[in-house]
Amino acid sequence: MGVEPETVGENAVERFEAFEDGDAAVDEYLADQLLPFVAIAGGEVRAPEVTSHVETCIDLLGEFGYDVDVEDEGDTVLLSA
Repeated sequence: MGVEPETVGENAVERFEAFEDGDAAVDEYLADQLLPFVAIAGGEVRAPEVTSHVETCIDLLGEFGYDVDVEDEGDTVLLSA
């Protein structure tokens, strides 16, 4: 059987509240999508964690000659180029 709608709603609220209480500018799902722009144009983005998608994107960008630095800041990570 599936998950009850109330449970889905409660989980969504809990995840949103956890994100809102943190210092990250973007969530873990957007961070990897922004990395090519950060690598090419420069800058930085703060995310809650380094996911496997972020790691893969960093590796791929490295193959094209772009370096992305990852700085662990405790409850967030700073991704910069």
